[in-house]
Amino acid sequence: MLEAMRNLDLAHFNEKYSAKIPLIRKELNEYWRNEIPDPQVRAFVLTNLTHDPRGMVVWKVNLEAIHNDFQHIVGWPDDELQGKTFEKPTLFIRGENSKYIQESDMDKILTYFPKARLVTIPKAGHWVHADNPNETIECLLDFVSH
Repeated sequence: MLEAMRNLDLAHFNEKYSAKIPLIRKELNEYWRNEIPDPQVRAFVLTNLTHDPRGMVVWKVNLEAIHNDFQHIVGWPDDELQGKTFEKPTLFIRGENSKYIQESDMDKILTYFPKARLVTIPKAGHWVHADNPNETIECLLDFVSH
């Protein structure tokens, strides 16, 4: 996804669509159908288009900074956290259709969050709050009320 964003020639789309974000989003949604197959991910990525002071469409996010520090952003700082734990109840929520938190991650999670609980929201991907808001709210209310 990041590489798709970095490799995109936004100048071409600015020229083709007179810097009109809705038209560029529509075209990119089709353009990336194979490269970013999840329509929700594509839609999320496309919310990052904005106008710069000259009126040209640009990315809101600093793609080069994300690219250069990607391992620090997504990585887990084992060395810095060695021997440290958070001893209060902690809720990890994942979507049934998401691959971001796996059962195999629980050992590491419990190392740092010994009172962690993992809840899987049915019929939800990575954005559980958008895919199944009612279940997500129930899960959160249950957690904070105990």
